[in-house]
Amino acid sequence: MLVAAEADATAMGELAAANGIKAEVLLGANATRAKVLTAIRAAAKTVGTSDLFVLSFAGCGGQIPDYSGHEADRLSETWCLYDAQLLIDEVLIELNRFVAGSRIVVVQDTGYSGTVTRAVPLPTDERLATRMRFAPAAVVLGTYREHQKFYDMLSKDVAKSRTRSARTHAVPTRPSPRIRDVESDAPAIIAISAAQDNQVATEGDRHGLFTSRLLETWDGGRFKGNYTKLFQAVRAAMPPSQTPKLTPVSNATAFVRERPFLVDSGSAYDA
Repeated sequence: MLVAAEADATAMGELAAANGIKAEVLLGANATRAKVLTAIRAAAKTVGTSDLFVLSFAGCGGQIPDYSGHEADRLSETWCLYDAQLLIDEVLIELNRFVAGSRIVVVQDTGYSGTVTRAVPLPTDERLATRMRFAPAAVVLGTYREHQKFYDMLSKDVAKSRTRSARTHAVPTRPSPRIRDVESDAPAIIAISAAQDNQVATEGDRHGLFTSRLLETWDGGRFKGNYTKLFQAVRAAMPPSQTPKLTPVSNATAFVRERPFLVDSGSAYDA
C-alpha cells in the first residue's frame, strides 16, 4: 500500500493552482478510469491555443498483454487507478486531441515510469518492496485475467485509433523518445517521469522521492530556469538508483525552453 501518493497528487494540485491553473485532484475512490478520462476530455474542450495543461499521476504502474501488434515487447503499460488500469496509449490518444498550439506537461511519479516499457527485477526484501512504487506482476496479471475481455477490447481500440491516424493524421503514433516536431495540428507535449526504464520509483513517508525533489527544486516558484534545467536539477538531486527521465513527446523543441508550470511563460524563455 502506498502511503504518500495522495500527498503527491495534492501537492501537484497546489503547485498548479498557485500558478493560475485550475486544479482538479482525484484521490482514492475518485481516481477511477471514468473520472480521469472525463477530466482529461473536459480539459481538451476548454484548453485553448497557448494554454497550459498539467497532468500528474502518483501511484503504481503496471503492464498487461498487448494484442494490438504495436508493442515490441507485447506489453501495454498502464496507470493503476482505483477501479481499473488506464493504458498509457489511451492517455496519449486523449492528449493528442487537444487543440494545436496548446502545451501539455505530464508528470509521473510511478514505478514503471520513464518510457514505461520495462520488465525489471523487483526488490525481494519485503522492507524494500514496501518502499517502491510498483504493482506486483502477479497482481497486475491477475487483474488482467479477471477482466481480459475488457482490456483486450481497449488494446484493439488503441490499434484502431492508430489505423485512423495513419489515414487522417488526427492522432500521432507513439512518439520517438527524441525531440521532434510533428504535425502542425498537434499540441506540444513533454513528460517528466520518476525513473528510467530499468528502475523503479521510491516511495517515501511524505512524498515519493521524485515528487519530493521536484517540489524542493521548484521551491514554490522561486526556481529560475526552463523545463530542461528543472529536470536536470531534479535529476542531480536523485540517487544513482533512480534517475528521472524527460521525454519530449511532440512539438517540444521550444516548449522545453519555457518557464515550468507557468501559463504565460514565454515561448523561448531559455534561462
